[in-house]
Amino acid sequence: MKLDPTREWLTHGVFRDREGREAKSYDDVMLHIDAECVSEGTVATDQIPAGSIGTVLFVAEEEPVLLQIECDVPGGFAFADNYPASQVSLHQTAEQKRIHAQN
Repeated sequence: MKLDPTREWLTHGVFRDREGREAKSYDDVMLHIDAECVSEGTVATDQIPAGSIGTVLFVAEEEPVLLQIECDVPGGFAFADNYPASQVSLHQTAEQKRIHAQN
């Protein structure tokens, strides 16, 4: 993974999305710009396109707030590293995902 080693990465981080809504680790977000800093998951890819949905894994809360997001890509998943929180919008909270999984 290519997370910025100079920052503190939290698995319980809280941040504001581009609309100012509160979001946190394990929520699903939508990317609004292409992710170019990508670590391999199950798929090797050079870029994750804007519009992709992913789960926030880590948050670096100091400004500018950065995220690591596990994104769904064709054939599996890949990680968007050091992705700006100002370029995501909340798609679904972790609580909403749990409720849908139970139904």
